[in-house]
Amino acid sequence: MEEFIEEKILEIGRKKAYLILLVITLTIGITVTFYVNKKVNQVSFDGATYTVNKYEDERWQLISDTAEPMYVSSERNTRKISTYSEWLIEKGDDVYKIYRGDNFDLTVELNGEIIGKEKGFTFDDEVSQTLTSYKQVSEVVNNKMVAIWAYFLTLNIFLIPLGCLNFINPLISWQMKMMFITEGGKPTEIFRIMTRFTGMIMILIGMFYPLKLMS
Repeated sequence: MEEFIEEKILEIGRKKAYLILLVITLTIGITVTFYVNKKVNQVSFDGATYTVNKYEDERWQLISDTAEPMYVSSERNTRKISTYSEWLIEKGDDVYKIYRGDNFDLTVELNGEIIGKEKGFTFDDEVSQTLTSYKQVSEVVNNKMVAIWAYFLTLNIFLIPLGCLNFINPLISWQMKMMFITEGGKPTEIFRIMTRFTGMIMILIGMFYPLKLMS
C-alpha cells in the first residue's frame, strides 16, 4: 500500500498531489461544516423551529418559517449568551428575561412576571420543561460561535493543510522534527507510514469534528 501511494504521488508530482488533496479535503470539510452549522443551530420554541441567523445590533436573530423572528441578547451586549448572566428573548411584544437570583436560582420572567424558577437542581416537571426550552436557546446561540470560530480558524486553516502535507511528503515532517537534533540521515519506512497515518487522522478530524456538535 505504501509503495502504491508513493508511486501515484510521483506520477502526478508532489506539489500537484498536495494541492489536489488539499482542495478535496477542504471542500468536504466546508460542506460538512455548513451542514452541521445548520443542524446544531436549530431549536424548538413555542411550537416553532428556529434557526440562528445573524448577530447585529448587539443581539442574535433567530428566524422560523412558521413564526415571527425572535431576538436574543445578553446584559453584557456580547455574542455569548449564558444562564449565569442576565439575558433576554424578544418575541413580538413578549420579552422573556432569564437570570440568576440572589440564591443562584435560575428565574424566567415574561413581561415582568415570573413564570418559572429553578431552585438549585430541584424543580417540578412543568418548570423543568419551561427552563429547558430557554437553556436550549442559549446553547444553539453559543453553538453558532463554536461552529464558525473553532472549525474554520483552528481546524480548516491549520489541521487539514498540515495533515495533507504529512500525507503527501512525510520527509518534510521528518525534517521539521529532526532539524535541531540531527544532521543528514533519512527517515525509516516506519516513520513514513506513521506520518502518513497521522496526516490522515488530522485530515479526518479537520473535516468531521463538527459532527461531534450534533451528538
